[in-house]
Amino acid sequence: MPGHSKSIRSAVSAACIAALLSNPLSGCATTGDANLTPAEQQLRSTENMRLAQGALGGAALGALLGAGIMAAAGGNSQQIGRAALIGGGTGAVAGGLYANNVNQQVRPEAEAQARYQRVIAEADANIARYAQIADAAGRVRADEEAKVARLNGQLASGAVTASQYRAELSSARSNIRALETQIANVDQNIEVLDAAYREGAVEAGSRLGQLRAQKATLEARKLELSRIYSRVPPSVGLGV
Repeated sequence: MPGHSKSIRSAVSAACIAALLSNPLSGCATTGDANLTPAEQQLRSTENMRLAQGALGGAALGALLGAGIMAAAGGNSQQIGRAALIGGGTGAVAGGLYANNVNQQVRPEAEAQARYQRVIAEADANIARYAQIADAAGRVRADEEAKVARLNGQLASGAVTASQYRAELSSARSNIRALETQIANVDQNIEVLDAAYREGAVEAGSRLGQLRAQKATLEARKLELSRIYSRVPPSVGLGV
């Protein structure tokens, strides 16, 4: 068999190339998708690499075994090459099938991790957004408090009528409704984040605390506004 070593090496190399080019599992590779996130694209890139490595390893081993057996049986170079091709093709398919099976087993966990990262990123964005909303609500509260105090004095002195008073506070009801809507949105965000946390997204824990704190702040802003509007005389008919 030593005299066949060069023939075996050449046959194995040729068989590996041929097996990979004709490997039917190449169709399992995932193509790019503009709708995929970077994490999802990386997941599929890893799967494609695993398939290629499995097919290549299987082709090399199959070709080597096929060529080796034929050489041991006294085959000539042509027969060794043919055996290597057959062994390489069989090995590439077997290696690719094994790699594909591994992909199927690890994909759910990898996809879950990618989903958790999306949820965390969305939570961070929501936390920042609700902080801005709470800040804006604080400014609205200050403005409305000053306005009610001024209008109360003007109404008492006869400088404004109830209708004029009511017109200046025409946004009162929508201010309260806007805060109620944001509070409901926070509740939905907390529900999604809590589900991810219970599924294993440990990083969601700290974000849950921050979102709940933001909700408490928004609820406080709503209560403050309601108390301010409660100072409006009933004769104005604010209707908040």
